[in-house]
Amino acid sequence: MLVLPVRIGETTTITAPNGDTILVLMTEHRTSLDEPLLGFQVPKDYAVLRDRVKERIQTELQRVNLYLVTNRMQQSMVIASYQPDDAVEVYRRRFPYSSDIRISRIETETGNYWYARLTENLLSKRKPPFVIEVGE
Repeated sequence: MLVLPVRIGETTTITAPNGDTILVLMTEHRTSLDEPLLGFQVPKDYAVLRDRVKERIQTELQRVNLYLVTNRMQQSMVIASYQPDDAVEVYRRRFPYSSDIRISRIETETGNYWYARLTENLLSKRKPPFVIEVGE
């Protein structure tokens, strides 16, 4: 771990191997609470999380599943839920006259497209069950 002394208004730049840059700015130091305030400027596809938020998201990722729900007419939805029955219930609300509903679990391995989409939705504090729109 690199620890640097910084002054208020001073920026530190972190450059990733792919060329992306992250700027860290010391914005203020609250002497009464003895706590520095840091500002981060990162590329859009990066997440800056406090450890407690990261732990909450990781716990939720272990509990939530993604399901592809379709019917005979090929109307499809991707739904995040704890149980398959919850996903079917969300689907029936959207397509109340559907018959022959099929459901399959989508694998959400770290780094894949659906894992990233699920993480984005959980970071925005959405609570399962919810629909993940294609192209959202």
